[in-house]
Amino acid sequence: MTQLTLDDYAARATDPETSHAAGNVDRATDRDRALTILRAHPDGLTDFALGDLMGRIATSAGKRRHELMTAGLVEYAGFTRPSPSGASARVWRVVT
Repeated sequence: MTQLTLDDYAARATDPETSHAAGNVDRATDRDRALTILRAHPDGLTDFALGDLMGRIATSAGKRRHELMTAGLVEYAGFTRPSPSGASARVWRVVT
């Protein structure tokens, strides 16, 4: 199995050129912001809370958090919190 690095995440080959351009500019910056925010919240955050603190929607924050998780920097905290709709949302934290 190939180990992915943070540099391996980009737009899919089938995505439009605008996705490739945006991914190259924003991805690393948002990933760094997500990690910094998660480090400041050792009790963990949902993607919704992370997105709020990043100024991004939850799905965008979740993509960056997923990249951090795949790289072994972030993990599921083992519990959930209510999302804005009241559904359960996983809580994520920095690997200690």
